[in-house]
Amino acid sequence: MRTFRWIIFSGGGLVAVLALLWISPFGWAPMRDGAPYEFQLMDNRFSSASEEAGVLLQQARLDIGAPAMSVAVGYQGQLVWAAASGWSDDENGLAASPDTRFRIGSTSKALTATGLARLVQQGDLDLDTPLELLMPLPNPDWAPITPRQLASHTAGLPGYDENRDMWGIYSSLCLCHQFDNVMDALEVFDDTDLIYVPGTDFHYSSFDVNLLSAAIQEAAQAPFLEIMSREVFEPLVMQDTGADHPNRDSSFDAVFYERRGQLIRPWRDVDMSQKWASGGFVSTSSDLVRLGLSWLDDDYILPSTRALFWTPQVLDDGTVNEQNYALGWRVGHSTRVFDTEHPVAIAHHGGVSKGAMSFLIVLPEERLVVAININAHAEEFTDFSAVWADIARMFLESGQDLP
Repeated sequence: MRTFRWIIFSGGGLVAVLALLWISPFGWAPMRDGAPYEFQLMDNRFSSASEEAGVLLQQARLDIGAPAMSVAVGYQGQLVWAAASGWSDDENGLAASPDTRFRIGSTSKALTATGLARLVQQGDLDLDTPLELLMPLPNPDWAPITPRQLASHTAGLPGYDENRDMWGIYSSLCLCHQFDNVMDALEVFDDTDLIYVPGTDFHYSSFDVNLLSAAIQEAAQAPFLEIMSREVFEPLVMQDTGADHPNRDSSFDAVFYERRGQLIRPWRDVDMSQKWASGGFVSTSSDLVRLGLSWLDDDYILPSTRALFWTPQVLDDGTVNEQNYALGWRVGHSTRVFDTEHPVAIAHHGGVSKGAMSFLIVLPEERLVVAININAHAEEFTDFSAVWADIARMFLESGQDLP
């Protein structure tokens, strides 16, 4: 255990300060009108679907009330369409493009799961090895936890709301500390107790994946971000994906916004290095589609690895966890693309970050991938993500007519 740090603040006082910042009249302004639209069509056979989806995208952005919205689609191994509507920087009138990068929040968990899958299929990491055999642990209660339990949120770690590590509570709210090593970031929650015996229950927590990234780093004997670059970003040519931190090249990043009714203002500066693996990557919709397509590439993710990572995990009593969560992915079936008579299998993950929302969904049987991003928060996540099904249907119907 690390030495406890005394933080001079009162819980009520901190809440009051945050509330005052929220209701402050400074900085709020209406969004610009006349939003631009840009698209890239990589396969002219989808021109009709591109036109329909573009109209839908522009209307969805208006309905959500986000300055910018980006969507990309991949089909049968190829990125076929990418588009963006609105302003990446509303105040300065900079148009969003398919190359605009967004914070992707917990969609980062699917990226981390991809790196984990590569290590597992290469024999560099066993999912069922207890952490005490993999790495030095700042909390002895973590000793029996396995990478499988961390990747499936069955490890017993608390979430942000249950964290009793006083330094960690402050750090999670502040997001103002730079962690250069994922091992160091464990101090955000290493002084709090488990909330159940590992393997006996399910509780979705970003702390699971933060600890998993440290296990990945120790098993591969390389910094976590280097592993992600080597195993994921470089082979998949995800050139616009990386860690979110204050010193990164942000020239292609969207400005991230708070919303209050019809008003917006830029989100305050934050440092996301305490949770890169669970919620701290930036990316484009096109890069997320490339990641989704990689899970349908048998040369990159072996069929046996895909089956392992896309199987909902069971608890010690033999029941499937309550969210049908697999390893870094949620899996199931959706009737929204067609109807209740024609459900489609899906693997997906969404994310909410500071001034952004993200959603990545893979339809493995149809070999279709859709990714969506915005640079604000919708009222409800489903308000933002719902457009995926209509866009998927448009491209699938066009794909059925292809020679």
